[in-house]
Amino acid sequence: LGNMKFGFVKTAAAVPQITVGDCHANAESIISAAEDSVAAGAEIVLFPELCVTSSTCGDLIGQPFFIQQCENAVADIAASTASHNAILVVGAPVCYRNSLYNCAIVLHNGRIAGIVAKSILSNRYGDNESRHFASGSAIPYGSCTTFAGQETAIGTGLIFSTPGFTFGIEIGNEASAPLAPATTRATAGAELILNPSAIGETS
Repeated sequence: LGNMKFGFVKTAAAVPQITVGDCHANAESIISAAEDSVAAGAEIVLFPELCVTSSTCGDLIGQPFFIQQCENAVADIAASTASHNAILVVGAPVCYRNSLYNCAIVLHNGRIAGIVAKSILSNRYGDNESRHFASGSAIPYGSCTTFAGQETAIGTGLIFSTPGFTFGIEIGNEASAPLAPATTRATAGAELILNPSAIGETS
């Protein structure tokens, strides 16, 4: 990636066509939207919260087979990034130490650069995220996991560095918390804050 130009980074907020529960169809849609964004010059392509599964899966999201299909789909999306130099951020559930987390996954050059877990779960708009997800605050600092066939860092406060800029991630309603994660990310050196967000269709 190039350096910031006059303090700006060309970023795309992509909203692909999502099919509830069809992870592989969603991966294809995400890859297509990423290709369009990269062709337009985007250096970062930000996708919605839980876009690999959709945010309207209900109890399906707790099924091990479904979570494995999601992981396989993320592997396909990661592989697609080997053909360009943009950073993709996609939302997906991630199982770590027998708990499920609502995560943003950073992909670049065919690799999973890191997984950021949501720590402030939503109970607004009819959501009850704690029914399905654990808070990322339970993940110890410096943790790593194997996901989609790759070993990578997982946690809440990850800061990602490129040759030209640094960035951090908060997810969805975390932005409206009294002490938003963006504050600690910026204090830790993040120049950009990305926020993948989605509200379930039934909310």
